[in-house]
Amino acid sequence: MLFSLFSVTLAILGARLGSASTSPDFLPAVAEDLQMFYGTTQVQPPGVTLSEATVANVPTLYASTYLDTSTRYAVIMVDYNVDLSGVQTTILQWFQPDLSAASPDGKLSIASGSSAPSASYISPAPNAGPAHQYVTILYKQPADYELPACLDGVLPAGNNRAGFNLQQFAGVAGLGDPIAANWFAVQDPTPATTTYQITATSTASYACATTA
Repeated sequence: MLFSLFSVTLAILGARLGSASTSPDFLPAVAEDLQMFYGTTQVQPPGVTLSEATVANVPTLYASTYLDTSTRYAVIMVDYNVDLSGVQTTILQWFQPDLSAASPDGKLSIASGSSAPSASYISPAPNAGPAHQYVTILYKQPADYELPACLDGVLPAGNNRAGFNLQQFAGVAGLGDPIAANWFAVQDPTPATTTYQITATSTASYACATTA
């Protein structure tokens, strides 16, 4: 009995350690680290707290040994624990398909001639209160990738990005399972004047068939 309990404990610990590239309660869990830099500041270790000024501009992503220089990739960043007056939702911060790792230093860049719809990077600016957690996920892009027509209302993204359904979007777009991720926290130093108890969640549903 003691051995069984010990084995279960080790299994749980291993699962947590294996998914350290995403925050503990985030799904899908991803084990492989995505190398991210804001200027000279590296997002390391995953979960590090950074200032709004540090993350104001688009991060630079670098390839590792798990990337193929002949393949294209797509990156999605979300602020997934947003409290809108008691309603918890996820906000799309950034979506960029058609990334390639063709440069000698492994830097991921938008492939030449790309015209695929995207969502421009929004600088993290959390409201006063608890820190927000920003998760960036890298997917392998299918060779025949094309944004399904049913997602035309999602991209190009405007100002209304709340309710983003990450897993459904990735499935509908055919992105499959994520291959790498990273995350960081940002907190507004201003004390919150009002706090709300989470009583509901808000997540969009896309009227399309999953292709992944």
